[in-house]
Amino acid sequence: MATVRVTNTSQRPGSEVAELYLQPPQTPGAPRLMLRGIERITLAPGQTRELTFTLLPDQLSTVDPAGARSVVSGAYKLFVGSTQPDLTTSQSTSFQVEAASSAQR
Repeated sequence: MATVRVTNTSQRPGSEVAELYLQPPQTPGAPRLMLRGIERITLAPGQTRELTFTLLPDQLSTVDPAGARSVVSGAYKLFVGSTQPDLTTSQSTSFQVEAASSAQR
């Protein structure tokens, strides 16, 4: 699970779409980023709300050049924002997957 706080810092009510992106270990055939969660929220001026995204094991899987789907060992990064992150400047949090496993389709 990934939990983030979203705050409306304006003086007007507003809506936002929060997007959760996953950056898997960079192996042959792995995508640079994967969109893994999305939620639209509406906030009053000054209101803060926590959003929780749940990642299931199959959402960590990638497909290699031979077509085999698996969860690769290594470092993964999570990004949450209103757009696709800039990997050079966006803040992220990381987690480690220790053992590779097969994912069900």
